[in-house]
Amino acid sequence: MVIHFYYFISAIVLGLLGYYSSSVTSFIFYWSCSSFLVVTAAYLIKQPNVFNKSSHGEIPLHINLLLLPFISVNYLHNLIAQYFDKTDKVQQIDKGFFIASRLNIDDLKARDLNATDEKITYAIVDMTAESSSLNWQAPRLKLAYLNTPTLAQKTPDIDSLQRTLFWIDEHINQGHKVIVQCGLGTESSVFVAAAYLLIKYPQLTVAGALQKIQTIRPQANMYSEHINELVEYRRTHELYAYPTSKLAMSAVIREAKWKPQYANGM
Repeated sequence: MVIHFYYFISAIVLGLLGYYSSSVTSFIFYWSCSSFLVVTAAYLIKQPNVFNKSSHGEIPLHINLLLLPFISVNYLHNLIAQYFDKTDKVQQIDKGFFIASRLNIDDLKARDLNATDEKITYAIVDMTAESSSLNWQAPRLKLAYLNTPTLAQKTPDIDSLQRTLFWIDEHINQGHKVIVQCGLGTESSVFVAAAYLLIKYPQLTVAGALQKIQTIRPQANMYSEHINELVEYRRTHELYAYPTSKLAMSAVIREAKWKPQYANGM
């Protein structure tokens, strides 16, 4: 069952509790009801921008306040799920390429990230829409950061996906360790990881890419419609690897004509 149905039911229950509660508690219930209704609407119209998360990964204060009940419940859900998940939060899928559940500063420090390094070591792709990122510490920790806001059980549009793949490829070519993270490291990060494997290994099928990920991260999963999306992208050559990073960037800026390297075959 789609997740926004649960959000809608939660909003109805919270609204009823507000209606039958005293003035003080009714405010809290109505606030929570409004929070879940806004998020439900975002899912219905497929707009992760309802959280207004900036390119630096920060959610504005007024959005945090408005959606605080939902954000708090979502955070608690992820915290509990991560507590019972005994696998590593970060797992290597390919050379220089990792999948992770949502990370914090301590997680990165635990991976021997030297905060005094003058060079970028890690590049973080944040697929979450509803959580403020660790990017406020990125300059001190020498992190590169990209946010591709994606709602739970959803996938980024093709332009956002391609931009994300380009960014990943760029940083891996520079020798950085790229970590793709989402709430639990089991959905949208897996989708992006599978897409990246498809452009890096053109002969790999979508099923093969998912199997490669699940061999390392068993809890990784993709819904059938997401698998079908990747199959269609692959069939229509909408996933491709850019040329060498600096050349690609200048070519894009100049709108020069260059031929992408397609992931051929079904």
